[in-house]
Amino acid sequence: MLYQRKIIAFDNNYHFSHRFIILLEIFRKNQIDLEFICDDKSFTKKEENIKGLLIKNISSYPSNNFLKILKLEKPDLVIVLNINLLKIRSLNRCCKFLKIPIIFLDHGVTSVAGKTGAKRFDSNKFLIKRYKRIITGELIKEYFSYIKYLIYTKTSFKDYLLFLIESIFKLIGKDRFTEDWIYSAYCVFLKSDKNKLVSQYKDLIDKNKIYIVGNYDLNLFKLIPENINSYNINNKSRNILYFDSDCINRTFDGNIQNYIKYILKIRDILKLNHFNLKIKLHPNSLNNKVKFELSKLFIENIEKNNLINVLLKSKYVITEPTSIAAIACLTGIPIITPLIEPFNKKRYGKMIDEYPNRKYFSSFKDLDNILKNPIIYSDKIKINNWLDNYAGPLPPSEFPNRVLKVVKKFI
Repeated sequence: MLYQRKIIAFDNNYHFSHRFIILLEIFRKNQIDLEFICDDKSFTKKEENIKGLLIKNISSYPSNNFLKILKLEKPDLVIVLNINLLKIRSLNRCCKFLKIPIIFLDHGVTSVAGKTGAKRFDSNKFLIKRYKRIITGELIKEYFSYIKYLIYTKTSFKDYLLFLIESIFKLIGKDRFTEDWIYSAYCVFLKSDKNKLVSQYKDLIDKNKIYIVGNYDLNLFKLIPENINSYNINNKSRNILYFDSDCINRTFDGNIQNYIKYILKIRDILKLNHFNLKIKLHPNSLNNKVKFELSKLFIENIEKNNLINVLLKSKYVITEPTSIAAIACLTGIPIITPLIEPFNKKRYGKMIDEYPNRKYFSSFKDLDNILKNPIIYSDKIKINNWLDNYAGPLPPSEFPNRVLKVVKKFI
């Protein structure tokens, strides 16, 4: 079928295709086609169709040059899920050069976590990683690729100079403004995400271009309005659900064995208190084969299709700073957050800090004490007040319509 308009979505994670599939029906009803170009090494097919969404491998094109791909595809608009990656920044420049609107659609609820970049809690550690990437040549390669796009898009001398200054400042752990932060529009899930985006980018992003479209994850995991603030303090469940946040890479520096030891310690404490541990792994952790390692230890990973059912039948949730923590909070369930080394309290964002039904543990003994003396209250009124600030626009089923309204401003 021929459509009047065409949108290209781009990301480097094949598993994010579902974020675009949900938009297909409403887009096509409005004569807008949507295709997903994927630059993920784990995606080896030339192309694939999932639930009507055509996914194209970037390597299937004659050239990986964004300018050539955009000229070939001739999209009316481009959607991306990231701002900071140099590859995405290059694509942004190409879109501007060709006068194609480009929209940033946030990948999740970001206000559950602290700031990123130079403002992140572990900025020194992050800086060390940058130097390691320079030494290995990985970052140098990305920089040269980006500079090529400065040439391709006939950028001004001023932009070369600004990129040089930005790069120097990053070597000392400082952020500098870049034109690459400027998009046609920004779609975020919640008001708190909008506030974080503005603060993160030093009030240099036009607030009028930021649109709140609601929490997509409520659709993904099928949380219905009846589940909101539905937690029963008197439930007798002996299950505790753990939410992973790609902790292996983000907290344990890629050391799977140290992460497994940490999870085993959690499991053992829960067992001593007659609780069962279940875990919801981050997609990146699944890629790291952690699911297989945990299954050998009889720790069950919960699939996304069963998450809400397990969540509603759990006593508590132990959660790292991850987007799906917002879903647990929406039900009113008590959450317990790890602050034990190597975790840090600054990794958690305002959404979690203000959640009224939260405990935290700075040691394994703390966790043991929380479970032995469960003085956790579920105040429905306080939860409702929190929901006013952090539930976002409802119902979740209107998420595609809200994104469509933003899209229609540009095509």
